Order: sequence, then structure tokens, then C-alpha cells
Amino acid sequence: MYNALMDRRSFLKMASGACAVTASAGRLFAIAGPVDAAGRIYQWRPMELQLASRRHYERPWSQVDISADFKGPAGQLLRVNGFWDGAAVWRVRFTPPAPGEWSYRLNCNTSDPAFTGVTGKFNALPAAGEYPLHRHGGILRVAPDGHYLTYSDGTPFFWLGDTWWFCPSRLVPFDHSDHAGIPSMYKALIDKRRSEGFSVVQMAFLGSLGRHQDMASFMSLETGGVFDMSYWRKVDAYINYANAAGIIPAIALGWHYDLNKHPLAEWKFLWRYVIARYGASSVTWLITGEYNAPDSPVPKALALGAFIRVCDPYQRAMSMHPWWYAGDKRQAWPQPWYSFIMFQGAHEGPSGTVPPTANYHQGWKFDKPVVEGEARYEHLRQFTADDVRRTAWHAMQAGCCGYTYGANGLWYPTQNAHDHKFWKDWGRSLPWWKAMNYPGAVQMGYMKTFYESMDWWRTVPRWNSLETSMKLDDSLQPLVRSWRDDLHVVWFPQGLAVDVKVSLKLIDGSGKFAYRGKWFNPRTGRYLKGALALSSQAGVSYLPPRADAMDWVLLLQRAKGRR
Repeated sequence: MYNALMDRRSFLKMASGACAVTASAGRLFAIAGPVDAAGRIYQWRPMELQLASRRHYERPWSQVDISADFKGPAGQLLRVNGFWDGAAVWRVRFTPPAPGEWSYRLNCNTSDPAFTGVTGKFNALPAAGEYPLHRHGGILRVAPDGHYLTYSDGTPFFWLGDTWWFCPSRLVPFDHSDHAGIPSMYKALIDKRRSEGFSVVQMAFLGSLGRHQDMASFMSLETGGVFDMSYWRKVDAYINYANAAGIIPAIALGWHYDLNKHPLAEWKFLWRYVIARYGASSVTWLITGEYNAPDSPVPKALALGAFIRVCDPYQRAMSMHPWWYAGDKRQAWPQPWYSFIMFQGAHEGPSGTVPPTANYHQGWKFDKPVVEGEARYEHLRQFTADDVRRTAWHAMQAGCCGYTYGANGLWYPTQNAHDHKFWKDWGRSLPWWKAMNYPGAVQMGYMKTFYESMDWWRTVPRWNSLETSMKLDDSLQPLVRSWRDDLHVVWFPQGLAVDVKVSLKLIDGSGKFAYRGKWFNPRTGRYLKGALALSSQAGVSYLPPRADAMDWVLLLQRAKGRR
């Protein structure tokens, strides 16, 4: 039970920062969530309707069902579900997808005067902000050609993620840290990855945020559970801080074995609540971890994906985190709600190897964007920064539109030198404050900066266009992405001998072109000084030798005109 009666003073204090407040008989109401002190609302930024009821409800989370219909300046219509937020408070969170005047009308399944007949208007200013997420919108879409993701307004989005499966939880605290000099572990991690150019963090909500506070506390609500609202209020802080830093949380709720612990109806109840609470934020859905592992209830996972698609008013691009690709083949790829393909290249094989190139070829040919979501975490088992870098560039050149990094010590946030005993199969890990500084993460940022310096989304993998003077396996095979015959990105993996000659077959087999080229060092993020001049003969360009057998990237841009 709780006291459902709030006085006007306590409600207005709760709605701090509100840009408009009105009250009438039986109703206390506010618009909140402005992005600046002046109370302005912007396109692609969440705003919030806050409502308080004077009625008493035994089970407010299931007895009261509210939503709001939002109408935009061009006649756009979106229905957004609201959610109970404890005591006498309900909220509806909404992100305006266009600037201009918006109107809204509340819907409710009860005759409660706090919710019925509520209407209003507000003006949304054009998108603005420090990070691309704020200027272009963090509700991801699939590009028209089906091979990359975009921000909300169609601007190409480069997915560079980090992996924090036990976040949010007490293992990744928001308001403190177990390391002297770092006041917030979570903020330190977000700030670090923001500085390195990361755009995504993958979270699975594993673990609790305190005693008896975790996601699972909601699973039996419809049959008599206890609603621990303090958990979700803490989660709000995690999501908001990531978004403020220009980073999108990719959210899974638990792991595949958790699906067996509760019936589908309870999972739907939980996801409906999560979408109502965070659907207006810059997030996307991964649903669960390793959904197609051998012991996973795949039909339940697929049904949950279809339900989430229906509940999400923004219809954002979404996926599911998969099991090791070479294992179970029960893929969700054909599902209409499954927007982009996520691979798990996994952590198998010796140092110096990569997941099979054919994996990414198959995904590309399915005409959905492809993201490598888990492969060869840094310092997991024997894998080094060289392995991380090799795997990431290989995946991108083979057709991916994004890559998710992982570090042993962060995917599970190791707290001290003895914590690794819980995951002995994956090798000894350093504490999180050391793992966050592994060099591989910095080099992921170099990779993203390189691709974003050009129209990378126009390029396509050309798997059979390189000829080498000797047969090579996947780990040594150079790969090329091209935009027509005008731009070529050729990646040479570490370990490829300099005496192996490489030639590039052009699309125009009769063409004779001139190219300007330069070498990019993926270890340092810098170009070598000096430009190269190359030409093609009968549709073939013979590529220059590298300085050494380390990894290098050759950028070729066609000179104007035919030679």
C-alpha cells in the first residue's frame, strides 16, 4: 500500500525543471524534462508529461493503463504508452520526431479525473546539440539500401560499441567507485568511451542495483509481485547520462536462460514497461543474450521480438544478441521485426585468427545491416590489442556496418585482482580501472574516425576483386571495400609478408584510371606522409608494397578524368 494523495507543493517540487504547470479540480499536471534551463523542448530529445492522481489504487501498475496521442505539425500521429512511477505519479515520455507545434490528448482505461480529458500543446525547436545523436536523433533506422544503420533523420550511423553486460548494476555503480580518485565508475566509463568515439554500449541488465533491486523483481507483478520503483529510477540515471554523452545503450534484459524462468506474459509485461519508460530515449533493443543457444527457448524469444516491435511507437531498428555463429543456426534473420543482423564471431581459435569471412558475406547477401557484436575480447584468453584490431577491420571490410568491442575486466566488471576466479575459463582479468585503458579500445576509435572521414556507407565489400601472388587463408587475406571505381579501401592484415603481391580488379575491365593513394596506420590512427600515384591497366591496378608486415590500410581515390 502507499499514500496516493500528494499536495500541490510536493508535486511541484517533484516536477522540478517543468516548463509548464497547470492544475484543476482533481488534477495535478506538469510538462517536464526540458534540455536546458530555459525549459525549451527540442526535436529528438525526450520530454515528459507528469500526472498525479488523488485516487487510491491497490495495484496501480495494472489497474491504470494510460497513453497519449501526439499530433505533429505535418499531421504525424504517435500513440505512446505511459507508466506508473510510484506513489501517485504516472508519466508519459515522448520524443518529438519533427520541430514545430505538437498537441497531445491523454487516454485512460479509468474515469480518474487526473487522466481523462487532459490535452495540451507545446513547441519543439529544431534538433541541436554537441553530439551527432542530438543533432540527428538517436532512434536508429535502416538505410534505404538495407546495408547500414542511420540516425533518425537518415544520417549514416557508425556503430562502435563497448560491452558491459552487468550494467546497470552494483558492479557498475553510478554514484561511487571502489577506486580512489574515481567518484563514479559508470560516468568514468562513459566519459572514456565518449572521448574515444564510441557510439553504443551493450547492456544486459545482469545483476542488482542494491539489495533486492533488480529487473526480475517485476516478473510476477501481474500475479502478486512487489514493485520496487527505486530500481528503475536508478536506471534512468544510467540511460540519461549515456545519452547526454552522445552514446546509445543497446538493451538486453537478461540472458537466454532467464527466458525459461518466467512465462511469456510476464516478459511482455516487463518489456511493455521498459518501452514506455525508455522508448523516448536514444536506445535500441537487443532483447536477450545468446537468444539461439542450444538450450534457449527460441520461439519465446521470437515472440517477444514481435511483441516489442508492436509496442515501440518509434519502430526503431532492433536486433537480438546471438550465440556463437558456428554453433546453433536457429537465426532470427527472416523475422520482419528483426532489423539488423548481429553476429557473435566468438572467442575461439588461436591468436592471429579471425572469424570466417563467409559469415559476413552471408549476412550481407541477406540485405540487412550487419554488426559484429561479440568477438575476441581484449585480454580474454590469449587475445591482444592486435587480435582486436585485426578482427574489427576484418569484419568491417567484409561487409559490417559496425563493430562491438569487449574487454576482459569490463564485460564482467572485475572489481579487484581476485575477482577473476568467477570466470576462470576466460583467463585472468585486470580490474576495471585498468581494463578501461586497454589500447585496443583507442584503436577502435581510430578505425571509426578513418571510415567517417569518407562516405563509407557508399562502399561495398568486393570479395573477389583482390588477387594475391599466393593463396592465403582468412587471417592473412587482404580485403577491399569500394565505391564504384572511384574509391577503394584496401586493408592488409598484420602478418602478411611484404613480398606477397596484390592487385585490384576494377569494375570497368577496360578502364584506365589514375589514382591518388595514401597509407593509414590503424595502430596509431595517422596517415604516412606523402601521397602515392597509381594507375590501372586493362582494369587492373597493381598495389604498392607496404613498409613492413604490420597491418596497413591503403586509401585510393580516383583522380579526376580518365588517363
